[in-house]
Amino acid sequence: MGKIKKYRIGISIGSTMDLSKMSVTGVPQNIVFLYELLSLLGHETTLITDTVVSQPTVQLARGRTYNICSVNDVTGPLSLDIFLEMGQIFTVVHRQLLNASGCKIVSVRCGNALIIDMEDLFTKSAVIEGKQHIQDLIDHVWILPHHKHQASYLESLLEAKASIMPYIWEPYFIDEPAFNTTCRDQLNIYVMEPNFSVLKNALIPMVIINNQYKVDPDSFNQAFIVNGDKLPKNEYFLNNITANLDSLNAHIAPNKVFFTPRCQFQEAFVQPDVLLSNHWLNGLNNLSFEALYLGVAFVHNSEFFQELGYFYPGFDAHLGQQALNDALNNHKTNFTAHLSKNRDFIKKYSIFDTTVQNKYSKLLEQAINS
Repeated sequence: MGKIKKYRIGISIGSTMDLSKMSVTGVPQNIVFLYELLSLLGHETTLITDTVVSQPTVQLARGRTYNICSVNDVTGPLSLDIFLEMGQIFTVVHRQLLNASGCKIVSVRCGNALIIDMEDLFTKSAVIEGKQHIQDLIDHVWILPHHKHQASYLESLLEAKASIMPYIWEPYFIDEPAFNTTCRDQLNIYVMEPNFSVLKNALIPMVIINNQYKVDPDSFNQAFIVNGDKLPKNEYFLNNITANLDSLNAHIAPNKVFFTPRCQFQEAFVQPDVLLSNHWLNGLNNLSFEALYLGVAFVHNSEFFQELGYFYPGFDAHLGQQALNDALNNHKTNFTAHLSKNRDFIKKYSIFDTTVQNKYSKLLEQAINS
């Protein structure tokens, strides 16, 4: 590849985004990874917000300093070549300001907009607030590999070409020295899905846990449904799920399964216990990479990681139980081998991978020429 042109690139960051909690949610982390990648390629990169900025830099991951400014300040000599609308969707007025200076605007979609729109339109009583799809002045759309199914949908809504951007991840939000690599004799099971969508929730993992409990109730210590503290207050859950799954019933299986509030990955994982995961059309996510990087027993249905951890297909709760049973019985012996294999595999998602860098450079050239 020839010499890479250097651009002035802005990445939108939400005005309500709590910068002190960057390690908790996916999109803020993805912003940091992309900022680091673009800077590594030599581009002048800045975080852009629609509010007044009191200082020109902010500290985020690893105590590193990141450039930040208001969208109202990126004009004249400070104008951008490319604006990546990622952490916040800007208004038409702001886009007009950017467009007037010759800036190309790319809508970077990290979420599964197609399925989320279906949920909001047809399964929820409240109308979603704000405009999520503003068509005006979008030159290009970037989507993640596991969301390629929504390419034509977003192209139709936004009237712009959609391209697949590589998924990138780095261990910037992991405190590796705090992780104890010694496996306990009887592993705990953690389910850490967000539980606000059909895309990533704890339903199938809870069924898998119950199947394992019926086979061997002493095979695991305890199970924790993180982000699940509202479930025991849900009447439908109590009458239709808990009533049929003994392991979730505190009267039948006391002190076995707990429903707890949201927490960060390493607040749950202090050593290699089990992460039991299930997704629909979301096979790549930062939680999976954290699990793989630290070598926890990763029981999952991600087609992107079939050869890693303990894989089961789709929503198959029987094969999921077999995978979980394998993890519970063998991970202590195989921890070192899994850790080495995992870290070698995920290198292809690194911002330092030349294939990843070349693909992003091509995406930038496409945006400039769109």
